[in-house]
Amino acid sequence: MVRIIYMVMLMASLSAIVSCSTGKAAPQDSSLTVKADVPVLNVSPQAAMPKAVIYKMNGDYASLVPVTLDPSGRRLMSFPAPTDLTEASRPLAIANGWYLDRRGGVGLNTAFLKYTYEQYMALKSVPTPSALMADIVPGAKVTQVKVLPMTLNAALSDTASIKQYAE
Repeated sequence: MVRIIYMVMLMASLSAIVSCSTGKAAPQDSSLTVKADVPVLNVSPQAAMPKAVIYKMNGDYASLVPVTLDPSGRRLMSFPAPTDLTEASRPLAIANGWYLDRRGGVGLNTAFLKYTYEQYMALKSVPTPSALMADIVPGAKVTQVKVLPMTLNAALSDTASIKQYAE
Protein backbone atom coordinates (compact mmCIF):
# COMPACT_ATOMS: atom_id res chain seq x y z
CA MET A 1 0.00 0.00 0.00
CA VAL A 2 2.82 2.39 0.93
CA ARG A 3 4.56 1.60 -2.35
CA ILE A 4 1.44 2.50 -4.31
CA ILE A 5 1.15 5.80 -2.45
CA TYR A 6 4.79 6.61 -3.23
CA MET A 7 4.25 5.75 -6.91
CA VAL A 8 1.17 7.98 -7.09
CA MET A 9 3.09 10.82 -5.42
CA LEU A 10 6.00 10.30 -7.84
CA MET A 11 3.69 10.37 -10.84
CA ALA A 12 1.96 13.52 -9.58
CA SER A 13 5.34 15.18 -9.08
CA LEU A 14 6.50 14.24 -12.55
CA SER A 15 3.25 15.55 -14.00
CA ALA A 16 3.76 18.85 -12.17
CA ILE A 17 7.34 19.10 -13.44
CA VAL A 18 6.25 18.48 -17.02
CA SER A 19 3.49 21.08 -16.81
CA CYS A 20 5.85 23.64 -15.21
CA SER A 21 8.61 23.12 -17.75
CA THR A 22 6.38 23.36 -20.81
CA GLY A 23 3.89 25.87 -19.52
CA LYS A 24 1.10 23.46 -20.52
CA ALA A 25 -0.80 21.04 -18.39
CA ALA A 26 0.35 17.47 -18.68
CA PRO A 27 -2.15 15.25 -20.43
CA GLN A 28 -4.26 13.20 -18.06
CA ASP A 29 -4.22 9.50 -18.92
CA SER A 30 -6.91 7.61 -17.10
CA SER A 31 -5.49 4.33 -18.38
CA LEU A 32 -2.24 4.80 -16.43
CA THR A 33 -1.24 1.67 -14.56
CA VAL A 34 1.49 0.99 -12.04
CA LYS A 35 3.72 -1.95 -12.92
CA ALA A 36 4.60 -4.20 -10.02
CA ASP A 37 8.14 -4.79 -11.27
CA VAL A 38 9.13 -1.12 -11.08
CA PRO A 39 11.69 -0.70 -8.26
CA VAL A 40 10.43 1.53 -5.48
CA LEU A 41 12.42 2.93 -2.57
CA ASN A 42 11.55 1.06 0.59
CA VAL A 43 11.37 4.02 2.96
CA SER A 44 9.55 3.71 6.24
CA PRO A 45 7.35 6.64 7.28
CA GLN A 46 9.61 7.14 10.34
CA ALA A 47 12.64 7.63 8.07
CA ALA A 48 10.94 10.70 6.64
CA MET A 49 10.28 12.18 10.09
CA PRO A 50 12.63 14.87 11.43
CA LYS A 51 15.22 13.55 13.84
CA ALA A 52 15.69 14.67 17.43
CA VAL A 53 18.46 17.20 18.07
CA ILE A 54 20.52 17.78 21.19
CA TYR A 55 22.77 20.78 21.64
CA LYS A 56 25.19 22.58 23.95
CA MET A 57 25.50 26.32 24.51
CA ASN A 58 28.38 28.54 25.58
CA GLY A 59 26.43 29.63 28.67
CA ASP A 60 23.26 29.00 30.66
CA TYR A 61 20.70 30.14 28.09
CA ALA A 62 18.19 27.27 28.26
CA SER A 63 15.48 29.54 29.68
CA LEU A 64 15.91 32.07 26.83
CA VAL A 65 14.06 31.96 23.50
CA PRO A 66 16.21 30.76 20.58
CA VAL A 67 16.15 32.36 17.12
CA THR A 68 17.96 31.43 13.93
CA LEU A 69 20.40 33.80 12.23
CA ASP A 70 21.93 33.60 8.77
CA PRO A 71 25.50 32.20 8.65
CA SER A 72 26.97 35.72 8.92
CA GLY A 73 25.00 36.32 12.13
CA ARG A 74 23.70 39.65 10.83
CA ARG A 75 20.22 38.70 9.68
CA LEU A 76 17.31 36.98 11.39
CA MET A 77 16.19 33.92 9.45
CA SER A 78 13.60 32.39 11.77
CA PHE A 79 11.89 33.28 15.02
CA PRO A 80 8.72 32.20 16.81
CA ALA A 81 5.61 34.24 17.40
CA PRO A 82 4.75 34.46 21.10
CA THR A 83 1.78 32.17 20.41
CA ASP A 84 4.10 29.54 18.87
CA LEU A 85 5.66 28.81 22.26
CA THR A 86 4.27 26.68 25.06
CA GLU A 87 5.74 25.11 28.17
CA ALA A 88 6.42 22.05 26.01
CA SER A 89 8.65 24.19 23.74
CA ARG A 90 11.34 24.56 26.38
CA PRO A 91 14.50 22.54 25.87
CA LEU A 92 14.89 19.50 28.07
CA ALA A 93 18.14 19.14 30.05
CA ILE A 94 19.74 15.79 29.25
CA ALA A 95 23.20 15.57 30.85
CA ASN A 96 26.63 17.23 30.80
CA GLY A 97 25.23 20.57 29.56
CA TRP A 98 23.32 19.00 26.64
CA TYR A 99 19.70 19.90 25.92
CA LEU A 100 17.02 18.25 23.78
CA ASP A 101 15.46 20.70 21.31
CA ARG A 102 11.71 20.24 21.77
CA ARG A 103 10.62 23.14 19.53
CA GLY A 104 12.76 22.38 16.48
CA GLY A 105 15.17 24.50 14.52
CA VAL A 106 18.08 24.82 16.95
CA GLY A 107 21.43 24.62 15.18
CA LEU A 108 24.83 26.24 14.96
CA ASN A 109 23.26 29.49 13.68
CA THR A 110 21.06 29.78 16.77
CA ALA A 111 21.27 32.83 19.02
CA PHE A 112 19.25 33.65 22.12
CA LEU A 113 16.94 36.55 22.91
CA LYS A 114 17.00 38.38 26.22
CA TYR A 115 13.42 37.13 26.75
CA THR A 116 12.68 34.07 28.87
CA TYR A 117 9.96 31.78 27.57
CA GLU A 118 7.50 33.26 30.09
CA GLN A 119 8.28 36.83 29.06
CA TYR A 120 8.10 36.08 25.35
CA MET A 121 4.84 34.10 25.60
CA ALA A 122 3.29 37.07 27.45
CA LEU A 123 3.98 39.50 24.58
CA LYS A 124 0.79 40.80 22.95
CA SER A 125 2.26 41.00 19.44
CA VAL A 126 5.12 39.62 17.40
CA PRO A 127 8.21 41.82 17.67
CA THR A 128 9.73 43.11 14.44
CA PRO A 129 12.85 41.39 13.13
CA SER A 130 14.90 44.54 13.82
CA ALA A 131 13.63 44.68 17.42
CA LEU A 132 14.51 41.01 17.89
CA MET A 133 18.01 41.55 16.48
CA ALA A 134 18.48 44.28 19.08
CA ASP A 135 17.28 41.86 21.78
CA ILE A 136 19.84 39.13 21.06
CA VAL A 137 22.13 38.38 24.00
CA PRO A 138 25.64 39.24 22.75
CA GLY A 139 27.82 36.17 22.35
CA ALA A 140 25.10 33.70 23.42
CA LYS A 141 25.14 30.83 20.96
CA VAL A 142 24.92 27.11 20.36
CA THR A 143 28.37 25.52 20.28
CA GLN A 144 27.62 21.86 19.49
CA VAL A 145 24.76 20.03 17.82
CA LYS A 146 24.07 16.31 17.47
CA VAL A 147 21.29 14.84 15.34
CA LEU A 148 20.04 11.68 17.00
CA PRO A 149 19.02 8.50 15.16
CA MET A 150 15.43 8.82 16.42
CA THR A 151 12.48 11.14 16.22
CA LEU A 152 11.69 13.71 18.89
CA ASN A 153 8.75 11.62 20.11
CA ALA A 154 10.98 8.56 20.48
CA ALA A 155 13.57 10.62 22.35
CA LEU A 156 10.93 12.06 24.68
CA SER A 157 9.46 8.64 25.39
CA ASP A 158 12.86 7.26 26.45
CA THR A 159 15.02 10.13 27.71
CA ALA A 160 17.37 7.69 29.46
CA SER A 161 18.44 6.30 26.08
CA ILE A 162 19.50 9.70 24.75
CA LYS A 163 21.91 10.33 27.63
CA GLN A 164 24.46 8.18 25.81
CA TYR A 165 24.70 10.91 23.14
CA ALA A 166 25.24 13.66 25.71
CA GLU A 167 28.93 13.06 26.30
